[in-house]
Amino acid sequence: MKRYIIFAAVAIVAMSCSRTYDVNPVGDGKPMGFGTWAENLTKAAMTDFAVDDIFDVFGYKWKGTEDSQTDATTTFDGIDVKKTSDTKWEYAGINGQTMRYWDPAFAGYTFFAAYPNDILATAPAQTGLFVTNELTYDGETEQLLVAKKETVLNAAFGNTVNLTFMHSGALVDFQFKKHADLEKSAVSVTAFSLAGIRTKGTYEVAEYNASNEPVGASVSGIDGLGWTPDATPTVNTAAAPYVMASAATSAADATANVDLLTGLVVMPQKFETGTGAQTFTIEYTITDEGNQVSTFTPAPVELRMFDTEDAYTDPANNATVAKWLPGYHYTYIITINAKGIEFSASIQNWATTDATGHYYLLN
Repeated sequence: MKRYIIFAAVAIVAMSCSRTYDVNPVGDGKPMGFGTWAENLTKAAMTDFAVDDIFDVFGYKWKGTEDSQTDATTTFDGIDVKKTSDTKWEYAGINGQTMRYWDPAFAGYTFFAAYPNDILATAPAQTGLFVTNELTYDGETEQLLVAKKETVLNAAFGNTVNLTFMHSGALVDFQFKKHADLEKSAVSVTAFSLAGIRTKGTYEVAEYNASNEPVGASVSGIDGLGWTPDATPTVNTAAAPYVMASAATSAADATANVDLLTGLVVMPQKFETGTGAQTFTIEYTITDEGNQVSTFTPAPVELRMFDTEDAYTDPANNATVAKWLPGYHYTYIITINAKGIEFSASIQNWATTDATGHYYLLN
């Protein structure tokens, strides 16, 4: 799976001498434009946006101070910002929208945004506490990104508003490796699949933290989960990319981890136990030095069984992965031994770090 980043580019849009806006505060006001700083955009939806991609912008202007605002006035209530060519993003003219201009009579603006457009059931323009319509994750496509809250003070009016989008999904990889006891043997995973994965639900932003990042509402007692599963969740996931396409082998003397399922983009969720649990099923063979083949077909195993550290090196560790949270990358490792299998997992931010420059959406 590609490691998701927007590459550097600049689109310059010529400004006409004739401008339209609901209210142009001064005779030669500065138009408002939106962009994304790639060096901060470590959680983007794709390697590049496609022509006709649209996100929605919400926001308001205010007087007073950032901490003590007065006269809050909504100015953006879901304005579409659209990629109209390989090098240009626009909102004026999109769905009949007009250019907006900075109002120097106000002390600042606060902006919120969601990608893609038209997926929000409620979108309070002065809080950014979005609630989505029901969304379905297919395991391959990110369904929702929410931007960090962006505040622009009067002294910065005229600059491009740089929006940083955050993943509301989770990224998941499954791998296997041989235990050291099987160094001279070949291990082949012949089948691997997941079941019980929740794929439909709604997402709610409860707050923006001290870093202005959107934080999901508490769901099922889990802070920040944000996602409420559909009343009738998908409990039988029997198709790609939740099913391994072909056998994967760790040959004799090989020690590297081997991919089973990679780059799954999933809806964050709490792991259940017992009936309705999210599970995996694995089938594998071990071929020893004498070419004797042993075949193993275990029953489904609950995903909650995975430890957050390697169970072989830390057998006393009891911390299990109990949920998938938005914006995190989970890597699961199944260690296969002749006597059984062990489970471990690592958790990192879903991020890339190889971006430079910035991508203007409108200047």
